[in-house]
Amino acid sequence: MIDSVQSLTNYPLPPPHHPVVLCSKISSKEKMPIFVKPKQLPIHRPFGPSLEASEWEDLQATLAHVSRIVETGISQEAGQAALDVADGALVRHMETHISQVTDTPKQRSTTRGGPPIIKWIP
Repeated sequence: MIDSVQSLTNYPLPPPHHPVVLCSKISSKEKMPIFVKPKQLPIHRPFGPSLEASEWEDLQATLAHVSRIVETGISQEAGQAALDVADGALVRHMETHISQVTDTPKQRSTTRGGPPIIKWIP
């Protein structure tokens, strides 16, 4: 937070081009919010053998069911809940697929597909 603002008028610049000094006291009590980003997944296949890609039939069935729910238009809340389920299923399936194809261990817990996480840092 800014404690004081001072315009330095003794510089040889025409108004309104005066330098400004902003004074702030930084303490451990003041914190700034930042978004926590999930670990980046690899984008290239490693050299050598890798596992076969996983099947997509289960995900296709889930997405077809969600599509039917949304198209019937039962209610906006039901449609949003169905889309939330589809989003989570897609994220989990993509993580599994990328983990298998790039031969990287899958994380136990992840923030992908969930609400954003805000961390407060000093």
